[in-house]
Amino acid sequence: MKASDNDEKSQKLGWFARVAIGLGMSVVGLVAVVVAALVIENWRGASAWKSVQKVHQEAKDPLDLEAVIPPPVPTDQNFANTPLLKPLLEYRAGKKGPAFEEAQERLKELNLGSSKGAPERLSNGRLDLPAWQRHFASEPDFPHPTTPGTPADDVLLALGRWSQELKELATDAQKPYGRYNIHYDEGYMALLPHLAGIKGFATVYEV
Repeated sequence: MKASDNDEKSQKLGWFARVAIGLGMSVVGLVAVVVAALVIENWRGASAWKSVQKVHQEAKDPLDLEAVIPPPVPTDQNFANTPLLKPLLEYRAGKKGPAFEEAQERLKELNLGSSKGAPERLSNGRLDLPAWQRHFASEPDFPHPTTPGTPADDVLLALGRWSQELKELATDAQKPYGRYNIHYDEGYMALLPHLAGIKGFATVYEV
């Protein structure tokens, strides 16, 4: 009985050993396949990147960030330093601060009203001043004439709401450069908080 028991235990141990060895070899084989795949893909990726670099070098189209970041310009000649925009790009990563928030609020105010949307253009592409006159008349936040005048007069009166901002922008727009202090080191996380504001007051100036 004891001899047969020992034989049975030996058989079980042998079976477990074979299973363990088989599993171990399978794991080693799988790891080897994964490592080989990574090596091959890394080689293919490196080769593809070299090809891309070669094409862009021949076209004199730089791929490194430093080569495409615009150089600094004199502070007193830079439109981007206008008080309406400058605080938007003086934030620190993860902390915007009160100056940033205040500048953002000023730009939010610089809009043409939204109760009925901006009037459509005329068929020739020009602005429809009578439509803008009616638009501003329906907007409670804009100055209204005591007696309605010509469309041009009433539109200019409404835009007088931002006389300070428009004067500020008109003065700084005479500067020869517009180099915004974008935080390029933040990569795709870099903010462009000035962009919507510029679009907004470009529309205001057009009107």
